[in-house]
Amino acid sequence: MLLKNVLLCLTVLHTAAMSSLASAADEDPMQWYGKLPDRTLMDLAPESDFVGDNEAWKELWNKWNPDEPVPEVDFKKSLVVVATVTGPNRMFGGERVDANGNLTFVAGSTRMAGPGFAYLMRRVSREGVKTVNGHPVPAVTESQGDAKESTDEDEQPAESITVKIVGTLETGLMAIGGETTGTTITANGITMELDLTKQKEPAKTATSLQGKRAIAVGSLRSVQGVERANRWVVTVTELRAAAQKQSK
Repeated sequence: MLLKNVLLCLTVLHTAAMSSLASAADEDPMQWYGKLPDRTLMDLAPESDFVGDNEAWKELWNKWNPDEPVPEVDFKKSLVVVATVTGPNRMFGGERVDANGNLTFVAGSTRMAGPGFAYLMRRVSREGVKTVNGHPVPAVTESQGDAKESTDEDEQPAESITVKIVGTLETGLMAIGGETTGTTITANGITMELDLTKQKEPAKTATSLQGKRAIAVGSLRSVQGVERANRWVVTVTELRAAAQKQSK
């Protein structure tokens, strides 16, 4: 959905918004945030403000994240709520469910003008939910469950690049428009951004390695930027301290 709610200033209202919108629908929600330079892709956001089946989920994800594998969502048990906002803004959101099963998903963002758009998607529990922002949630069918298992004969593996980098880690970085993951690793004069969303405690892990030699393993992808041409981002599956050279 185009952000229908009043845009909130992240630095002022984020804490208040999140405290009043506890994630009652899912105690451990999974969420995905991103920014794309092509604003026409924003029209692909569901008018119902949510995705409720595998087919629609795969189609939306592949349009917005063509280089990333589709996250697994069991739509018999879950829904994915979706919000968008114009410009390269940071987003945050939360949901609550009333006694009648009406789920309200509210999203806010920074207020930076510019090209492209940003999106926020959150997995929430489907149990007991009858509507999402006033849009009815259909009954669960077999086709809304787990995706059909594929075999080597009917599906070719997606192209990917797996890298192992030994270099110096820096974190807490900022860029205009938020166009950075906030963490980088530099080796042999080459700097790449690290996406730590798959780590259990990304902030803690990165902070503990600040300014130190580290080993990062993950998949490398090129991200088209808004303020910058291309960004090289590694989605990290393993991050640890590198063994220090011992002086003789």
